[in-house]
Amino acid sequence: VLEKNFPLKSFDKEEILTLFKKANKEVMNTVYEMGGILGTTLSAMFLKGQDFIVGHSGDSKIYRFRKGELRILTEDTVEERKGKKRVKALGMDWNPPIIIKKGRVIPGDIYLLVSDGLEKVISFEDLKDFFLNHMDKEVEELSEKLNFIFKTSKRKKQIDRDNIAYIIFRVYG
Repeated sequence: VLEKNFPLKSFDKEEILTLFKKANKEVMNTVYEMGGILGTTLSAMFLKGQDFIVGHSGDSKIYRFRKGELRILTEDTVEERKGKKRVKALGMDWNPPIIIKKGRVIPGDIYLLVSDGLEKVISFEDLKDFFLNHMDKEVEELSEKLNFIFKTSKRKKQIDRDNIAYIIFRVYG
């Protein structure tokens, strides 16, 4: 759905909301055809000039590393039921929560869009230290180093290794 509707026409919150609703409808129909109860998180980031717009539903994350500071640009769309976390994402409901944020990029920013498995392998503080220690590296090298961390983590047995997918990029002037 995102690919079919790219590039964005108006680059506004309403357009992102419409895209996410279309994507949710496709996921809901596919889940119904499969006869199951499934869903998917979706975190998308679009850039235009110095501006970005983020659409998000679920518990994946978008991180921004800027001038030594790491920030999470998304917030989990979850609910607590009987002490258990339940992710609210596409395919789980006809009207899932969709969070949309706009902002600016500046040269040097590093963005990491990543599935929820990351936080089971590396803490927020360790991820910040990772960027502080490697911020001068090219994106390809950052990616290789992240892969190494994922593969060698002492906590990797706690997660399904297929549960970490990511995109990393740097903004240039």
